[in-house]
Amino acid sequence: MGADPVVYCLQQVTDYDQFERFCNDLMSAEGYENLEPLGGRGDKGRDAVRICRIDPDDISIFAYSVREDWLRKLKRDAERIKQVGHKLNRLVFCCTASYNATERDEAFEFIHKNYEWTLELYGIERIRSLLSTIHERIITKHPHIFTAPFFPRAGGQLLSFSPDLIIIDFAAPDETLASWLARKLKLHGYLVWCRSIDPVGGESINDTTEALLESRAAFCVSILSQPAITDNDLSYRRAAAIRAGKKKSAPFLIPVIAQPIYDETLDAHMRPLQKINFVDSWQSGLNELIGILESANCPTAKGGKNFVLDSFFSDTVVLDQEETVISNIFQVLMIPEAIHRFESFKGISSSLKGDMSSRWAFRQVNPTTFLSFHLPPDKDASELQLYKKGGAVWNSVNDIDGIYVKNLVPELIKKSLVVAYQKKGLQFCTNSFLPYFPQGLVKSDRFYFDFYDDTKTYIKVCGERKYFRPGASEHYRYYLSPNFFVSERKDGTYAVIVHVHIRLTDLSGKCLEGQKIISRRKHLCKNWFNDDWAKRVTGIMQFIGDAGKIAIGGSEKDMIVISNRPCMWTVPLSINEKALANESLAVDDAIMESSESIGE
Repeated sequence: MGADPVVYCLQQVTDYDQFERFCNDLMSAEGYENLEPLGGRGDKGRDAVRICRIDPDDISIFAYSVREDWLRKLKRDAERIKQVGHKLNRLVFCCTASYNATERDEAFEFIHKNYEWTLELYGIERIRSLLSTIHERIITKHPHIFTAPFFPRAGGQLLSFSPDLIIIDFAAPDETLASWLARKLKLHGYLVWCRSIDPVGGESINDTTEALLESRAAFCVSILSQPAITDNDLSYRRAAAIRAGKKKSAPFLIPVIAQPIYDETLDAHMRPLQKINFVDSWQSGLNELIGILESANCPTAKGGKNFVLDSFFSDTVVLDQEETVISNIFQVLMIPEAIHRFESFKGISSSLKGDMSSRWAFRQVNPTTFLSFHLPPDKDASELQLYKKGGAVWNSVNDIDGIYVKNLVPELIKKSLVVAYQKKGLQFCTNSFLPYFPQGLVKSDRFYFDFYDDTKTYIKVCGERKYFRPGASEHYRYYLSPNFFVSERKDGTYAVIVHVHIRLTDLSGKCLEGQKIISRRKHLCKNWFNDDWAKRVTGIMQFIGDAGKIAIGGSEKDMIVISNRPCMWTVPLSINEKALANESLAVDDAIMESSESIGE
């Protein structure tokens, strides 16, 4: 553990995307002003690239790492860059590892000897030195890395000197305008702090605002109204803004008029300031404010709102062509008209209740009263001395025995599905409380079915995989585990929503726990795209049903019928699955970065 807070925070980095953004900002501050971020999926060994505007042949490629074995990662990235055929004459490598002089010299010699590139190396101590001296402002841009309590904060913002925020201050009656203004400015790319949408819990508003004005504010927007003028605390903060503004050459305090006021009610410092009128039109006032901010070159979020998407996807993901969208929603085609009430001469134990629920879908009202669409199995009716005692046409009443029909109907449909899938052989996991496909339920653990377009396909309902790690590889088993939700639609009909979960165990059948669940699920599902999930959802429902439907009930009169064909729609846009598939190599890298640097 490093004694220096910068070193410690960098050593604890687990979010590689945030580290990439931090490195891009640091490299831009170091003089690589034309740097283009390329990280995320499909970077082909390049986290960023910079082509000199003066000399187009001066090309730098940037690679970043949070791994301890930084030299191995450097060699691997260099070889990939060469294989892909990227042109460059400088490789810039940033990492969170520390190295000695011998390791540094080895890295420089390796890159020069094998590739004839210039190597620029940034280890953790060099980064610390830069952040502690000439690039201190970068710390404030990355609160996910440089966290409390190592770096002081106010209002959720780091207090290292970096005047880039627009502080919006207001009295309580003007909170609606303040929140609207803050969100609009954020949409225009500005960095905004407003206590109505930013955290101030447990802090003094005066102390927090004053601290931000001193270290983080580029401008202060003060909303003026009659309550704001007579508010002593707000007057104190306006005075603090005026004091902070005297230290800056550009205009700092921008008054915004929310309600008509008289200049005579303002103090001598506020009267001469240019004010923006929001009384007649909020939009007109916003336009005028943005004009002032633009003319003063107010800082904005680097790259704008497109930066995140561009950093993840190298190709166009959305295509302008029609596509059939397959959902995980299955229409309920038929529901019995009546819900029956059954009485028992004796109560039912909790253990017997759980066992009986696998054969009969019911809602227990009290120890001796039950509600159901269906008659109980003969054996259960005999053992519990169950007999029918009335009921109701559910569509004509609000509740039955004090239970709202809008809740009762979906519950009984879902419980009917429980009966259906347990009859088909799905078992119940006592850890997740979800059903799953046990090994050997279908031949070769493969279920063959007709997909939505009538093509023949299959799904693996369970299987075994090897999770590779150097010297510590493990085998694990997985089982498809569906979860069902029943919802009433806007037209009054009902539908079943299917979510597919994954049950993970070791070879002895013991359920995995903690970080192992996350890493194994990533390992298993990393290449499952929309089509793969749609097949699993559809296959599960077709396994439970027959002939295009799931029919539950003993007779046509009390039958619940659910389509096992998903609801589908045709939409004018489509997703470029090929572009997503091309990113799979970077997904592997991200998983390796996570598993090797974070561990289990």
